Amino acid sequence: MTLTQARARIDLLLDKIGSTYFTDAEKDEFLDMAVLEFITEKYSSFEINQLVSDALSPFIQRASIAVMGWPYDVDTNLTDYMHALYITDNDINNTLIKKVNVDERVSIGADPFNRSDINNLIWFWQQEGGFTIQGGPADTFPFTFQLYYITRPAVMPQALGDGDQLPGFIYTHDEICEIAVRKMLSNIESPRYPYQRAEIQEIKQ
Repeated sequence: MTLTQARARIDLLLDKIGSTYFTDAEKDEFLDMAVLEFITEKYSSFEINQLVSDALSPFIQRASIAVMGWPYDVDTNLTDYMHALYITDNDINNTLIKKVNVDERVSIGADPFNRSDINNLIWFWQQEGGFTIQGGPADTFPFTFQLYYITRPAVMPQALGDGDQLPGFIYTHDEICEIAVRKMLSNIESPRYPYQRAEIQEIKQ
């Protein structure tokens, strides 16, 4: 579904309920919000539900990370970064690195027989953003890792022309349009609308 077709689809859904008129620019902003909501909702079920994983696959990218020491804090300054999925090592065993939560991280650090090392790499989120890869003190550097992550979708209409396809697979576009319409209806005369417009403007910068 192209951007022009998505706008027409939104008009059709809105006309059925006699809703307020929206300009193309407003439709584009709500489509932006809808794509972000679509990804966020699906992300929580990634690799739990195969249909969800398939729906998100067009948004998955890979980036190399060169680690020079432990712990290694990974910033998320990739211009298209949205969510981390998993990390694999290139130079050690070519395996998935274990993701741990706060409690597991504390217990691993306190257990001398279960501390992270070259054969027991871990990664965890940081409260201030980004995440950390942790190995052992005697390892040799540099190591290279592969970060698999969800990309931030193209912004409409700056990154997409009227004839360009919406982000994601074609079979997900109706769902994205329906999310956009729901958000449009819920924000008519709502004080939340200016804040959501500001969120989209921030993404576009």
